[in-house]
Amino acid sequence: MTAVMLALGHATAFADYRESYEKAIKAVDQNDWGRALESLRAAVTENSVEGKRILIYGMRYKPYLPHYYLGLAYFSTGNCPAATKAWAESDRQGPVRETAEYGTLVRLRELCNGLLIRVPDSTRIADPGLLVIDALPWGVIDRVEDSAGKNWVGGAEVYTPLAIAVPPGKYSVVVTSARFPGKPLSHSMEVRSGKTAMWVGRFEPIDPKAYLETQGRRP
Repeated sequence: MTAVMLALGHATAFADYRESYEKAIKAVDQNDWGRALESLRAAVTENSVEGKRILIYGMRYKPYLPHYYLGLAYFSTGNCPAATKAWAESDRQGPVRETAEYGTLVRLRELCNGLLIRVPDSTRIADPGLLVIDALPWGVIDRVEDSAGKNWVGGAEVYTPLAIAVPPGKYSVVVTSARFPGKPLSHSMEVRSGKTAMWVGRFEPIDPKAYLETQGRRP
C-alpha cells in the first residue's frame, strides 16, 4: 500500500509541473510577472530538469525551461541577482542553448552584469516600476522625464545600460552619444506598478560580430 501511495504521489507531482508551467507561460504572455514567479517556483519544485517539450494549449508546444523563465520573471521585476542565478542553472543544464530563448538569456544576463541600478528616493516611491534603458553601441542618458517634467537622471552623467525605479506613469527618454553628434535617440515609455518597461535604442545598424569584437569577446 505504501509503495502504491508513493507511486501515486510521484505521478501527481509529475502532472502538476506541467500544469504549473502552463500557468507560468500564460502569465509571461500577459506580463503578469507576480503570477509567473509563483507558478515557475512551483514548477521548479515539482520538476527542476529542463528540456522536455510541453503542450501549453491548443497546438502550442514550448520547451520546458522553468529556470530560464524564472530568470526572465526576476529580471522583469528588477531582481538581477536572482535572475542571473536562475539563468546560470538553466545554462548549466544545457537544453536552453539549443533554443531561441538562449539569445535572450545571454543578452539580458550581460545587461544585468553591467547594469547600473538606481533607486532614487526609493522610500518615497509608492509601488514603483522598473525602467530599463540600453543603447547600442552605448550612450549617455540625458533625460528620463515624467509627465510633470521631472528628470529622474538629473545631475551626473549616466551611461547605458541603466535600470531605474520610478513611479508608475509615462516617461520620455533621450539618449545621446559623442560618436553620433546631433543624432539623439528618443523614446516614450509607460511604466506600471511592479512591472518592467525596457527599451534598447540603436545609433546605427550594428553588425553583431563586430560589436562583440569591440567588447573584447569572440563571436
